[in-house]
Amino acid sequence: MKKSILTRSVYPLVLAAAIGAFGAVAPVFASGGSGGGGGAAGGGGKPPVSKDPAGSGVLVPLSNQGYSYSNKFPVGSVALGYAADGTAQSMTFNLSQINVPDGTVLPVHMIMGKLSTIFTYYAITNAVYTEVDGTIAITHNSASLVISKLTGNVIPDFAAPSAAATTEIRILSPNKPATILDGTIGAFHA
Repeated sequence: MKKSILTRSVYPLVLAAAIGAFGAVAPVFASGGSGGGGGAAGGGGKPPVSKDPAGSGVLVPLSNQGYSYSNKFPVGSVALGYAADGTAQSMTFNLSQINVPDGTVLPVHMIMGKLSTIFTYYAITNAVYTEVDGTIAITHNSASLVISKLTGNVIPDFAAPSAAATTEIRILSPNKPATILDGTIGAFHA
């Protein structure tokens, strides 16, 4: 697993208060089993935030951007669950129509960004990004995976959708860095 923090300048903004500091990330994605389906999203711009059917977070629809992969159009979603204090608690992946041999492990890449303000003579706001890599195993052209702090897993520190932050999730092809599915929630795009 690789971790890196990238800083890209947004435009200087004057904010009334500094936005909180950014914590370290050390995720673990376990191999998934069979099952699961999901909805696909399309279009551009900021996707709507929908409630997770379990009611504990938000559902991030994953889109294939209209491209087929191995003669199928993959679909999927990731439910991001939150604890009562708004911190990241669980992730539930549901992928289907992934036309690869059983046992194929797909890379999962997450990019999480939060706005951070530095006060000097002027207030300067930067977007600070953390990238996290993991994997998910495909069985019978699908995958269903739940990782949760409640079961002892370590998960990425994704922000609540109401925060000045963004979370982008990409499912990549096994052989080359092509994106099979991706989805984004948040106040700005990575």
